[in-house]
Amino acid sequence: GPRNAPGYQGTGTVSFFAEKFPEEWGSHGDHYCGVILENGEAKAWGHNHYASLGLGNLYNNDNPLPRLIPLKDSVRSWVSNGLTNYWLLKDRTVMSAGHNVYGQAGVNSTASYIFVPTQISGLQGIEKIVSTERATYSSNHQWTSACALDTNGKVFCWGANLYGQLGNVSFSHTQQPIQAGQAINLSDVTDLDMGGGRWGNVAVIRSDTSLWAWGYNNYGQLGTGNTINQPAPVPVYTSSDTIVKLVSSGDANGQTRGFLKKDGTIWMWGSNHYGQLGQGNTSGSYVPIQVPGITNAVDFWLGNGRTMTAVA
Repeated sequence: GPRNAPGYQGTGTVSFFAEKFPEEWGSHGDHYCGVILENGEAKAWGHNHYASLGLGNLYNNDNPLPRLIPLKDSVRSWVSNGLTNYWLLKDRTVMSAGHNVYGQAGVNSTASYIFVPTQISGLQGIEKIVSTERATYSSNHQWTSACALDTNGKVFCWGANLYGQLGNVSFSHTQQPIQAGQAINLSDVTDLDMGGGRWGNVAVIRSDTSLWAWGYNNYGQLGTGNTINQPAPVPVYTSSDTIVKLVSSGDANGQTRGFLKKDGTIWMWGSNHYGQLGQGNTSGSYVPIQVPGITNAVDFWLGNGRTMTAVA
């Protein structure tokens, strides 16, 4: 909700800030804002409790004015989970800064915070970065993870791994990227998404249009027909039509996933406490099921894991 604290609007004065972040920025930020400029530079301002902004300081030095983030190249995209920030650069390498207690900065360091942007070793030719959203303030709100997809279709993950969300057949946290799905030669991924907040889970689309998933599965959000956590990729669904868009709830309480197919239909599964599966009830589903009455959707997204929206 809204918060009244120093430096949130970038005006140089103490002012009121309503917590809202643009979806295309990929942020679940903690009372801070960021912008990518036309020249590829990145600037940030606001709360810096976890050194997330990469400006070399912590919460006792909030930043009421936009400040340039010291990155080694221009920025393609910027992903935040509220604790750690990731910048995909023009040269397709990745830099990170912020909270690192579980290694979620990916820079092979045991430091609790990474104060300035640091390159993540081993990530080259990266197409996309995803991360779990931080939870609300609690003892486990810092269990975040991240994954990256490269131009060869390989997926690399790092950070917290309590439920196997790193996809490397273990439940151990890692401080640097490790390839997911090596046992099945997962190297033909065309898209991926990560959800579940502190209870992380990942889904990917492969070149044959099949859907695979791994991680936390207490609500059946992996789509495997059960509620067993999976520390390695398992098959979920094979589509006879192209999957256009894959989405996952970022909220730890949502635990819902879905996709849009080329034929304009929407398919959903997982938690349904609020009726977000669109079935006219609140019963969850352990496998993908079609949302009735929608056959001409052109876009699709999940609102914090509790509201499903399709644009027809």
